[in-house]
Amino acid sequence: MPLLRQARASHSLSAACRSLSKCRCNSSLATQPRHEPEHSDSAPVAGPSNANASSSSSSAQRKLAPAVSQETSVVEPFSRVQTYLATINASGIEPTRFDLDRYQPERPHVYSPKYAEVYNATLNTLMRSFTKEQLRKFLVQELGTSRHCSTSRKKADYAESIMEQLWKWPKLADVEQAKRDKTEVVTNELPVTVSQLFLILGKDGMDLKRMSQDFDVHISLKRRGKLLALRAEGTRSGVRELFEHIAVIGRVRSIIMFSARS
Repeated sequence: MPLLRQARASHSLSAACRSLSKCRCNSSLATQPRHEPEHSDSAPVAGPSNANASSSSSSAQRKLAPAVSQETSVVEPFSRVQTYLATINASGIEPTRFDLDRYQPERPHVYSPKYAEVYNATLNTLMRSFTKEQLRKFLVQELGTSRHCSTSRKKADYAESIMEQLWKWPKLADVEQAKRDKTEVVTNELPVTVSQLFLILGKDGMDLKRMSQDFDVHISLKRRGKLLALRAEGTRSGVRELFEHIAVIGRVRSIIMFSARS
């Protein structure tokens, strides 16, 4: 009886060992990674090769690159008037004087600091918005055969003539000169004879005093050896206008005196 129990225990132990060994084997197989077949990038496919496709794609990008840069390099945004004119040009219709006058801004005061700024900005706008021939046609329509319409002139000259002749804007150079004349102080002398001096002085020197006040000029008499000279000090424009006035009254009074003697 003891021998039978020992044999059964031995048989149970052996079965348990085999069962444990089988579980360990299955566990190791379950933990191993599964290797599935992968598609290689280098596998041949129907159609052009990948290398050719890549090179053709790069070539296409190089060909398209300049076109993209040209589209993005738009010069400047159009204003409403410029957009309207661009529509006219695209349709092949010639712009009219009405279209031209739409570009004329409100003119600042001539002696305002903004005058030169607005003048130059308007000049540049005309040159950008119209062709040289279109600017010349505007002048021909209004001025006919004039030196302002000469075919030898530049585009900027046509634009300036439109502003100064058609729109009556004062010439920028004249405005700048007038500003200097009203601010720059000069001193000039006018040689005179004794007879001329009496004509200029008037009765008790009142005429000369009145001219000094009218032209805002300081007048004095200088002797240069045996000669006399009227010395005038003031703005350039004031001194110039004074001497022009003296020349006129000198001629008039000389004619009056000559007529009385005869």
